[in-house]
Amino acid sequence: MKIFTLTADSSKVLALLEELRALAESFPQIIDLLFNGSLRFSELFSVNADRSAALAAGEIRVVFEPTPFLLGFLTAARALNRQTEVVE
Repeated sequence: MKIFTLTADSSKVLALLEELRALAESFPQIIDLLFNGSLRFSELFSVNADRSAALAAGEIRVVFEPTPFLLGFLTAARALNRQTEVVE
């Protein structure tokens, strides 16, 4: 029997999830637009296998990464947030 070790790296998305949480507090209507549609997890994050040589034998590492859609959404939300701060 072979034993594999599965690890997950979510470091690339953790800060973005915190940013989404903060946006939800400031602009709940924007977050509603994001999640009220037919949006799926795969449209926000991708899951990729890390095949680097640095991994030990029998180790499988998956990496969660933001999709271009999520990055674009956050860029637009940041711009809106900056405009709102200027007006206030």
